[in-house]
Amino acid sequence: MPEKGFSRAQVLLRQFKNPVSGILFACAIVAGFFGQLEQSIAILSMIGLSVALGFYNEYKAEKTVQALRQSVFVEQPEYKTAVYLSALPQ
Repeated sequence: MPEKGFSRAQVLLRQFKNPVSGILFACAIVAGFFGQLEQSIAILSMIGLSVALGFYNEYKAEKTVQALRQSVFVEQPEYKTAVYLSALPQ
């Protein structure tokens, strides 16, 4: 995930990359082609609802991640090596 996050358009377009949405869209086209307009509209409304809910969840999650990144400061620990004089060969 990039540091600056994603735009709303990227998050929305990513919702359509779901293979199930593609299959349902094809089913809606086939149903419309065979004259089943009500079924086609029902399928398209389910796709729209799925995309809207997915967008809402993913966008909200990205905003949460951005807020967490801004509130957390990660500092790498500094390791110091100690040399004991008794361990040195004489």
